[in-house]
Amino acid sequence: MLVNKNKCRISFLELLLTLVSVLYLVGIRFWFPVCEVMSDTPMRCHWAGEMLKAASVVLTVLSVLHLFVYDEKIKIGMDAGLAGLSLLMLLIPGRIILLCTNAEMHCRHNTEPWTITFMIVTMLLCAADILFYLYRQNAGRHKRKGTEQRKPL
Repeated sequence: MLVNKNKCRISFLELLLTLVSVLYLVGIRFWFPVCEVMSDTPMRCHWAGEMLKAASVVLTVLSVLHLFVYDEKIKIGMDAGLAGLSLLMLLIPGRIILLCTNAEMHCRHNTEPWTITFMIVTMLLCAADILFYLYRQNAGRHKRKGTEQRKPL
């Protein structure tokens, strides 16, 4: 069983990762969305926005699930997957799906920089979480026998 209430320890990095992904999910929908459809045919940035909205839902669900998994190896794998998804989301606007050609459009000066910022923060949090778990695993493995403090008689 992946979720165990007795062994579930939530770290500060996990809470921060969840908060960043929820803020991005709300932001891409309300605070920094792509340009609105002006005519019958949507612009290129519309499709980038749709991809970012769908990927942000997946990112948020995975980061919430990450809170309730107690196995550290599974958490490391989930962090790697979240970092990969963040890299994909970083490349969507302007690289995978082109944005509007006019630099004054909302998608160029609002959506793209916020997406880059949030995804870099997400990747850094995932990398820090992986390093934290690897450090804890190695610290427990390298304890020498006889180095623990002895109780006085």
